[in-house]
Order: sequence, then C-alpha cells, then structure tokens
Amino acid sequence: MNLPASLIAGDTWQWTDEFADHPAPAWVVTYYFEMLGSTFNVVAAASGSAHQATIAAATTAGYKPGRYGWFARAISAGVAKTIAQGELVVEIDPAAAGTADRRSWARKTLDAVEAALLAFATTNIQSYTINGRAVARGDLEALKKWRNDLRAEISTTDPKGSGRTIKLRLTRV
Repeated sequence: MNLPASLIAGDTWQWTDEFADHPAPAWVVTYYFEMLGSTFNVVAAASGSAHQATIAAATTAGYKPGRYGWFARAISAGVAKTIAQGELVVEIDPAAAGTADRRSWARKTLDAVEAALLAFATTNIQSYTINGRAVARGDLEALKKWRNDLRAEISTTDPKGSGRTIKLRLTRV
C-alpha cells in the first residue's frame, strides 16, 4: 500500500497502488474515507496494471482534519472485494492558519487546569468547572494531581511536549 498515513488538507493528494490479484484495468479500485459523518471517496485511474488515485488541492481544502478510517474496494464484472483498509490522518490546511486550535485535548485541558489553579490562588473563587468536571477549593490536591497527569501525558504524546530536560555530566580529563 502506498497510501500515506498522513496527508495535508489543501494539498494535491496522489498515490499509486498495485494489487497483484486485482490489476487495472480489469479491476477498478475506489478508496472510501470516513470520520464522524465526514466522508469522501476517490476512484483510482488505471496506470498500466496499477491504480493511481488523485484528489485535487481545491477538493482536499474542504476536508475536515482528523483521523479517518479508509477502505479500498476493487470491482470487476459485478464482483466487489474490499482489498485493503487502514487509517489516515488529515492534517489542517496551512492556508487556514490562525483559524483552528491545534492543541491536543491534553494541552487544552492542562491550560484550563492551570487557569483554575491561578484563579484559586489569586481570587476568592470557591469552585471551577473544566470540561464538565467541577472542582471545589477543597479539591486543590486533586487539581494538582490532574495537572501533573496531564503534563506527563503531554510530554509523551505531544510533538512539542512540555519541554525537555537534558541531563549532562561533564568530567575533566
């Protein structure tokens, strides 16, 4: 399979696949993509015995960013077979810069937790609600634990993390 694991909305998408048991032009391959009600598909064109899929930049610009499941289905003489499947991440269109919050859920929640801690420390607020979870002044320890858990998750999952500490020991020779 040559379908990339990640593609960028607003770019022209193109890939070519060869399926030994389902060669073009005898078989026509259609790729189907789906994510929470967002769907699209592309019919691959024959390129010798290979199947070449192309989606124009103007079309992909309208695709919603996120993780899509996909299926490749081959059809010939009334016979249809799903021949491959996987996942694809559609990245946000760079032309849409500034219009989307690119932070992960963990980063957004950490920012909210830290804002709540600041509010507790600087005002007389007695309770706070974050992502549907109510926290009272008496729950400060739970809030601090949640902050630490989020920081740990971010440091292992976010590409930028929360900063890296590099320890180095220098010795004189």
